Amino acid sequence: LEKTDRGYRNTELADVHLASDGEYSLHGLAMHSHDHFWSRFTDLELAVREGASVAFGRKTEEPVQSKHKTLQFMRAMHGLAMLTARQVATAFDLSRFTSACDLGGCTGALARALTQEYPRLKVTVFDLPEVIEHVTCVQPEGRRTDRIRFVPGDFFKDDLPEADLYILSRILHEWPDDKVCELLSRVSSRYKPGVCPV
Repeated sequence: LEKTDRGYRNTELADVHLASDGEYSLHGLAMHSHDHFWSRFTDLELAVREGASVAFGRKTEEPVQSKHKTLQFMRAMHGLAMLTARQVATAFDLSRFTSACDLGGCTGALARALTQEYPRLKVTVFDLPEVIEHVTCVQPEGRRTDRIRFVPGDFFKDDLPEADLYILSRILHEWPDDKVCELLSRVSSRYKPGVCPV
């Protein structure tokens, strides 16, 4: 904050990251973190005494149980993706790939950065139906491109879309080890010569 003659105002950096309409807004992440994680910290002593069942007693599916929670979760993920999408898209040379599938890709922010960086690349964003349904609420231009498509599905139950490259960005940490192994096994079963997970 900056002090002014009339009170206080955001700094330029705060407007970029903390205002809900900032270009690289993390407002959604702050709101999601408050609602989703705060109660876990209030139970920290009990979790240390009782173990992981208390700390992780909530189901991972919680963010998509209602439209409000879905949108809150999507805004959080979109903000994080917007902040890092270009760096992620350029961290590896992906120019040999012509198709990619972003598993749990939410609003397509990373997909958009990838298609801007790699003109030959087409990206499928594969996420839960209730997430895909609300993409345009978070990112109005979300569906409007011929190189990005949004496919609803559950990566634990449904067939994964065909792709040369599978992207698992910010999803593995959400799941227990057995589910991570299951997902990685599902992705590896899609391997053909030249197919790659990132």
